[in-house]
Amino acid sequence: MEENKKGIGINRVLCIGLVLAMLTTCFLVGMPGDADVGYDDSISAVSKQKSYTPHDPISINGNAGFTSQAVSEGWAGDGTEGNPYIIKNYDINASSAHGIKIRNTNAYFIIRNCVIHDGYGVYPHYYGIYFYNVQNGKIDNVTSYNNNYGVYLYYSSNNNTITNCAVYNNSRGISLDSSSNNNTITNCAVYNNSHYGIELYKSSNNNTITNCDVYNNSHGIELQSSSNNNTITNCDVYNNEIGIMLGSSSNNNQITNCDVYYNSYGIYLSHSSNNQITNCAVYNNDVGIYLPYSSNNNTITNCDVYNNSFHGIWLYFSSNNNQITNCAVYNNSRGIYLDYSSNNNITNCAVYNNYDNGIRLDYSSNNILRDNVLENNTYNFGVLGWDVSDYEQDIDTSNTINGKPIYYIIEQSGLVFNCFQTMSTGYLGLISCSNILVENCTFTDNIQGLLLVNTSYATITNCAVYNNEYYGIWLDSSSNNEIHYNNIYGNTDYGVYNWNSEIEYQANATHNWWGEASGPGGQGPGSGDNVSSNVLYDPWLTEPWTGGVVNIPPIAHIDSITPNPATEGKTVTFTGHGTDTDGTIVAYNWRSSKDGQLSTLASFSTSSLSVGTHTIYFKVQDNNGAWSSEVSDTLVITTESTVESPPAPKEEPKGFIPGFETVFLLVAVMLAAVVIVMKKKKNCICIANAVCCI
Repeated sequence: MEENKKGIGINRVLCIGLVLAMLTTCFLVGMPGDADVGYDDSISAVSKQKSYTPHDPISINGNAGFTSQAVSEGWAGDGTEGNPYIIKNYDINASSAHGIKIRNTNAYFIIRNCVIHDGYGVYPHYYGIYFYNVQNGKIDNVTSYNNNYGVYLYYSSNNNTITNCAVYNNSRGISLDSSSNNNTITNCAVYNNSHYGIELYKSSNNNTITNCDVYNNSHGIELQSSSNNNTITNCDVYNNEIGIMLGSSSNNNQITNCDVYYNSYGIYLSHSSNNQITNCAVYNNDVGIYLPYSSNNNTITNCDVYNNSFHGIWLYFSSNNNQITNCAVYNNSRGIYLDYSSNNNITNCAVYNNYDNGIRLDYSSNNILRDNVLENNTYNFGVLGWDVSDYEQDIDTSNTINGKPIYYIIEQSGLVFNCFQTMSTGYLGLISCSNILVENCTFTDNIQGLLLVNTSYATITNCAVYNNEYYGIWLDSSSNNEIHYNNIYGNTDYGVYNWNSEIEYQANATHNWWGEASGPGGQGPGSGDNVSSNVLYDPWLTEPWTGGVVNIPPIAHIDSITPNPATEGKTVTFTGHGTDTDGTIVAYNWRSSKDGQLSTLASFSTSSLSVGTHTIYFKVQDNNGAWSSEVSDTLVITTESTVESPPAPKEEPKGFIPGFETVFLLVAVMLAAVVIVMKKKKNCICIANAVCCI
């Protein structure tokens, strides 16, 4: 009995051990991840560290083909939404064919935890994953590298999802092409692809790209050829040639909450309209946000655009009707730059610490600026143009430069800008104005200090105009303006620049300090600020103007010189007058380039002018002793013989009227008769046709 009990005990122990071993084996075999009862869409590659099974390239065509291959491969699922086919854990070398090629199916399926590689070798260069007319697919936790396309969805491949994928070192990363719509690309790392990282091409619409890192590609994220109504959100896009590009009529897209940095171009819209760029940080690029070539009706809102080496926001070549609102634009070369682009609206932006320009408008008309704050830019603001129409802007005093309002005045007359008494001025532009007085103002640190376009009879006096980027004072199509007793110095190109060369646009800029006692440079003889042609500068001040009562020099006018031309000895009458805005005319002076001093009267006559071409000079003096600049005209005096009379009409003779020819003929006949008679009497001899009588 004892032996039997011992045997029974041993047998029990062995049975229990066997059962435990079997349970342990069953437990290990039944670990999560291998039993495909339904599916868990949240499983990630990070949470599974599994080995991959080598597999040949996979090609599936149609729903029936999918079902057949799923059975032969032992793939779980039945292709329904609740129980999709699952292709997983494969290592596929794509050097001989596309890694996974699926066509013409709307079955539900997942490609999960696969590595597909090396399709980009010998021509024809294969794709990692290739969908053609595929709906309802999901690509999850796939690594695709060294292929032609990493992932390629083509020809109406809709309602697919690409998540948690690493797509790198391909020719092209992820591409949605030819009306591939309503797809989602989420949580992917797309990098080191030689062309683009993610591309939506040829009317691929209503797609979503979210939470992706896209870097070290040629173009990071690119929407081309009428790819519309797509959303790019919460992406980091960096170290690409172009970060995010919308081109070729890709419209109504949204770029939101993206960080775009260290690209040549951060966000680039070309021929694309009605897009929204919102809440983005765009920094450390060459150009931050670039809208060229008829990119219209786009909105840039609540963006931080900074530390870009060239332009922060740049609208170029007919990019019109765009809105730039509530943006901070700083530490760029140029902050906001409108270049050949019109009818745009810049509102409530802070533009500061840009090391070239704050806001610059070149050849761009009818833009609206409101409530913008410009501070501490090297050159804060300016407008340049070819025609008067380029200068027509809607800019009010809600815009400030270092706390001082911008005055951009259009079609006004009789205004006075006295910065010492009534106002401070950050910038002053006078467009199509007349009879404006500007005095006691400082114009500095802008593209041009003071802008006069199509403006006449303005007086600028006792102002400091210095340290402007191009021009201290710029005049375009502006006449009869007086610029006197100002300190004009330290402006980069010109102190005063006159765009027009015609005499009627000549600017009178005498009695100014140009920064050097030697006078202005350029057309002037000195080393001070340059003056252009058609600017009167002599006399100039030899030391800075320190204020006091300013006397505005008068202006001389030649009314007439008649007759002109005139013959020698004829009486010529000269008439002139002078005008003086702050006094009266008390003296006159006429002189000729040939005859010297002519008269000291306003009007006089003389008949003693020399024959030849005269330059007639006229100047006037005011009651404070200031002479005007000389004005001039040309007068021609001719000899009487040089004045041709029309020939008298020839008439047939009605009788014998002795004239010079007739008398000469009679004398000749008489002399001939005398010679004949004398020869006969031999009392005369003929020598050289002369008759000599003895």
